[in-house]
Amino acid sequence: MAHLQEEIFNAHVEHVNDAITESISLQFGGPIPVEPEEPEWLAWSCNDGLLLRSGSGGSGSSSSCPNVRVRPGLWARDDPKALDTLVNPHAPFLNRLAQLCTSARVQECTRASCTQQRAIMERFAPECGWPRFRQWAIAAMACQSCFTHAQKLTRAHTHLVTAASLCHWLLIGYRHRSRPIEDEIVGRRRNTHRVDLASVCEVIYWMLTIQSHIGLGNVAEGKWGPEFLPVEVVQPAVATARARARQIGICPWRLEKLAEVAERKEADLPALMELAQHYPALNNCKVGPGDPEYHKDRYHGFCTPEDCGPNKADTEQMTQLHKCPSWQRYVCGQHPVKYSVERLERSIEAKTGSQWSRFEPRMAAPGEPYVAISHVWIDGTGVGNGPKGPNGKASSNQGNVNRCLNDYFARIAERENCSAIWWDTISLPTNPKIRLQEIHKMQNTYRDATHTIVHDNGLLDFEWADDGSPCVALVLSAWFTRGWTALELHVSRRSLKVLYKGPNPQTPLIKDLDKDILAHDPRTTTRAHWIASSIIRRLRQRVENVRDMLSILRPRATCRVKDRTTIAGLLADLDPPTCTECTNPPSKDDPEAKKQAFNKHVEMHTTRRVLTTLGKVGCASLIHDKEPMENSGPFSWTPSAVHDMPVNSGGDLQPGIFGDGMLDVDQYGRVMGSWHYRGLTRDDAAYFVEAIDSDNQGMVTRITDALRHWQNCLILRELPQDKGPALLATTVGKESVNGRTITDCHYVGGVTVRADNNPYGESYDIRYSYGTVRFGNENGRPDMRARDIVQLRDAAPSDEESYDGEDSEEIPEDGEEEGWISSDSDGPRRPRVVAAIQPQPRAVSPSTLILVCSDLQASSQPTTMATVPSLQVPGYDSDHNEPPEPLTPPLSNPPPDHKLLTHQCDSLDEPVDDLHEWAAQALFGIRR
Repeated sequence: MAHLQEEIFNAHVEHVNDAITESISLQFGGPIPVEPEEPEWLAWSCNDGLLLRSGSGGSGSSSSCPNVRVRPGLWARDDPKALDTLVNPHAPFLNRLAQLCTSARVQECTRASCTQQRAIMERFAPECGWPRFRQWAIAAMACQSCFTHAQKLTRAHTHLVTAASLCHWLLIGYRHRSRPIEDEIVGRRRNTHRVDLASVCEVIYWMLTIQSHIGLGNVAEGKWGPEFLPVEVVQPAVATARARARQIGICPWRLEKLAEVAERKEADLPALMELAQHYPALNNCKVGPGDPEYHKDRYHGFCTPEDCGPNKADTEQMTQLHKCPSWQRYVCGQHPVKYSVERLERSIEAKTGSQWSRFEPRMAAPGEPYVAISHVWIDGTGVGNGPKGPNGKASSNQGNVNRCLNDYFARIAERENCSAIWWDTISLPTNPKIRLQEIHKMQNTYRDATHTIVHDNGLLDFEWADDGSPCVALVLSAWFTRGWTALELHVSRRSLKVLYKGPNPQTPLIKDLDKDILAHDPRTTTRAHWIASSIIRRLRQRVENVRDMLSILRPRATCRVKDRTTIAGLLADLDPPTCTECTNPPSKDDPEAKKQAFNKHVEMHTTRRVLTTLGKVGCASLIHDKEPMENSGPFSWTPSAVHDMPVNSGGDLQPGIFGDGMLDVDQYGRVMGSWHYRGLTRDDAAYFVEAIDSDNQGMVTRITDALRHWQNCLILRELPQDKGPALLATTVGKESVNGRTITDCHYVGGVTVRADNNPYGESYDIRYSYGTVRFGNENGRPDMRARDIVQLRDAAPSDEESYDGEDSEEIPEDGEEEGWISSDSDGPRRPRVVAAIQPQPRAVSPSTLILVCSDLQASSQPTTMATVPSLQVPGYDSDHNEPPEPLTPPLSNPPPDHKLLTHQCDSLDEPVDDLHEWAAQALFGIRR
């Protein structure tokens, strides 16, 4: 019965084929291009092998790799258009992936070196709900890894690279066409097998990471960001990862910040938690109330993804840490090591350094090798002033260090063959002016250190293992979430050592970050280890633009907001400030208003210096919800604090052929670069565009005022398929510089487009144009109508008079008639909804099948344009692209012997076969 229905279905599709094809051709302007015959729709079992057995269509032996052989039909490049010639476009995703893998004809290999490499990869490749696909990927990557240099220059090697890349392009196709990715493999008897799609995608990403690592990797779509995969694919795995993190006891805030710095954001969490779940030492809540070691300011049991309690602690009041046994601590505390603050300040003023000898409390000689201690004060390794007294002030403990703690770091320095120590607890003076000078040079202190030593109490409780878990523990540590330690990690290029749990508390294990902790090859390491290593490596890369700086600073905490401004300047490698306002800090006894004025000046001055010194900023950083530093002109596009700018971090697959999304900042504070932009409709202004932060009344008012004149507005995005916040701007003019047209805009602010509906149904929104936009160059010019300055492809009103008339600024009331959505001069206005009229009963008669086009605005009684039975479109002038005249009366009520069918197209370029199937299903009630 099922077979008979299939034959009837195919017959009906064949009957309606010609009529629909001809009608589409007439209405959409031009003949339908002839496409190559598409591959057969292949059923597949989950247990079917994807590898070609040796000897089946190829040759192979234990001494040679069959995948090295150059043979006919090898793929030369990863042209995504080739996919339609390799796999059936209508099959489910997993069937298409299976067809792609078998088309690659990767063979089983028994060569010793390939077998050995395959065994290694079996240990480290991501687990997959489709074992046969994982087996195929490992076989391809293992053989590729064993190619000699000469073999890597052959088409056989290119073929394997292309096979991995086309798996990626298969996913991209679903993203662009807004087509759901099915999670079932359809078998020969129409039986289905459900597969975990996230695990399949993880294997694809693993292959891409390998290609990128060996230098073959900048894929055209750039990074595989958080929005690359559909939410329904990613969220189940992410939810499981978050549940595991809660079971482990990981601070939710730390987990969120880790996701923020990961390349794929939360999509990287499942692999990290898969490894972390085996290590109870990662529990941040194990010392709770009732425990002798409990401290309320260090307890994470009440943390949320938005807030971490210990981050709010006043670390200067933390009691200083003891390294000696508990029974010795009282006596130890009575005999601290005393470091002279006056001697330190004299040495700094004499420019002989701020390092101390490890042998006694005296200044080290210039040039002595020294270790720089990188630590978090909440562990008690800071000054340790202790709690405030009844007068609200804490007694100063500056220069006093518990002897056991002092000896602990001295032994570390001795083990690393260093005779001196730089430790901010004893190396930063109390005099505000001298202290500020030293802070502005702190990046040089860590950069010049012989070794930087990482001390974190959580890591000192973590036992070393060779499975990558120490690297994961490092990125989950308190030390990794702090702003100052991030700076110290970034600049410590010579040598960075991390302390882990050793044989006894006095003798920690010292491991080198580069040699011992970081992963070096994605083929021979777990995904968790590689992800954690990549996060750390990106943090250590040279800061070349504002995005690099923000990627380091934004996800990290500081005790004081003003510290973030200072760290931003140090990450940008700014010279110490020379202006009087920045170099004369108030004393602690000065009025609060004077302190606030000083901090505000430093914040704004540092922001300007960072932006103009680095000279490049990402598009995403302009899409913020803060009031700009200036209302117009230079720096009218940036918040007062540079660290308030958002950021999208780069990753393994950056940047791709679409560029790096960078804008240029000139010395005057103007910013210019490429954007995708579109105009606004009245409905956009009335209903769909709003401020990112509805509680920021200043920005709400600013955006509302701009939307009153919606004809002057543009929506800007880095990429047209972006779904997050966008940038709202108004146009003021344009100029041509060296043949490049620059559109000058007035910055309004970041907005959410609540229903950024694409009338063409594709995720790649063709309403967007692409061009150069500049902010900060208004020069007092008023806003102008956007359509007079740039060419727009988006919504145009139904008559120009209403656009130009007195009331053109007004937002329409509910039910007011909307205009046609038009294209630019290069193309006709196009329909969105297609309908068919078919005589009753079911007799198939292609000559009487016609298509109907309705307007683009959905309504209960759409104005309908239609073809006539001769398949002509009345009133349609293809030469002048005039809109068809509506039929009178509209076809809302078809004749008694006809029925009206509507169909929502996915896109203007929706495959004709999709329309064929729709027509057959609608007319005859038969579905595949």
